[in-house]
Amino acid sequence: MPQATIRKTVTVAGITKVIDTVFTNEGQVLLEIPALQLNAGIAGVLTTRTNDTDGIITAEAHGIDDTATIDIAFTAGVHYNVDIDSVTADTITFSGGAGTVLPIATSTVTVGEIVNASVEFDADDSDIFMLVADNQPQVVTFLDAGLVVLASMHLTSANSYAYEWDTNNGLANPLTGNAVASVNVSCDSTATKFSFGTLKNAI
Repeated sequence: MPQATIRKTVTVAGITKVIDTVFTNEGQVLLEIPALQLNAGIAGVLTTRTNDTDGIITAEAHGIDDTATIDIAFTAGVHYNVDIDSVTADTITFSGGAGTVLPIATSTVTVGEIVNASVEFDADDSDIFMLVADNQPQVVTFLDAGLVVLASMHLTSANSYAYEWDTNNGLANPLTGNAVASVNVSCDSTATKFSFGTLKNAI
């Protein structure tokens, strides 16, 4: 049966102990998206801030189509799952989305064009799951079959470019509720591999 292991090393007053927690379950789900299938983020400036969710970004020769969906990352956080209303060669007019409200006009931002990938599982049946960006920031948003956002995570150096949840860590399962049907992934200035895995008690 599939297994997952959490290894913790504890050192106190010169005494060291390695503690392994092993999870075993009936099934597993693995998703890996190579860097070549993801889009490098584009640096820009929020030149117009209409309100907390809408505005215009100037990004020279950005190459993003008006049918794309984007994440907007900045110092204070991420505004994710944003619709593009129109584009010119150097501007992106956008609206909607969720997450951190937009920063002030003239702020530097990174525009990440989203790639959507199918990954079907019910996190209510999961003992443990982990998502990993390959040492570069990524925005990862899980969606149900109706494209409703279940949760969004910003993988950065502050969290070692990873997020892990398990039934023993005392935290609420962020993906509880409707089953996951797909995931949106966007990258910072460098596109890198994205990986996700979970153990679950229903195959």
